[in-house]
Amino acid sequence: MVGRITFAWWKGTSLDSDCKRWRLYADIFNDLSFMVDLLAPFFKPHTLPIFCFSSLLRSIVGVAGGATRMALTQHQSIANNMADVSAKDGSQETLVNLAALICNLIIVHLVQDRQLSWILFFLFVLGHLYANYRAVKVVVMSSLNETRFRLLYDEYLAHHQIGSLDAINAAEPVLLPARRRLRITYRMTNEALSKYEASPPPVAAVGLPRGC
Repeated sequence: MVGRITFAWWKGTSLDSDCKRWRLYADIFNDLSFMVDLLAPFFKPHTLPIFCFSSLLRSIVGVAGGATRMALTQHQSIANNMADVSAKDGSQETLVNLAALICNLIIVHLVQDRQLSWILFFLFVLGHLYANYRAVKVVVMSSLNETRFRLLYDEYLAHHQIGSLDAINAAEPVLLPARRRLRITYRMTNEALSKYEASPPPVAAVGLPRGC
């Protein structure tokens, strides 16, 4: 509970603007929590802190996964049909879980070797993470966050043209956050500043897209 509250306070504002990255992080933390649970029997003297760490990971998954799912569902509801998209997404998840359960029963019955079990586990984890990475990479968000705005700004400075939505979203990193912070400075001469103060231009209200 404390982990959920702390994480929501710490990263709550970025779950909407960086929903693709946090959607992938939620899947990574979820698989990591499963791996920690499987490793716990090998470290019996430290079982309590191991399970506490696993529970903390699941609390982060609950917050990040739920919040980013709502953000992506809203993005996909282009016909103002959020309830329809949410219902179909839930049905798809139920079908996938059912297929996974059937495969799990078959594999548990066939595989008895512990080493082979670990190999299959890591193969399935890698396949799951790669599939989710490809899934978030193909999402084309129509709004700007800090990373997409920086890419748009760099594209304009380099080629004097505005990049397309597909190109900007494809260039957006979803695994690691952008380290370079975007800073824009504006300089005016004293003469221009005097003219501006004497007759300031009218300022129109600008509505920022959701996610900025």
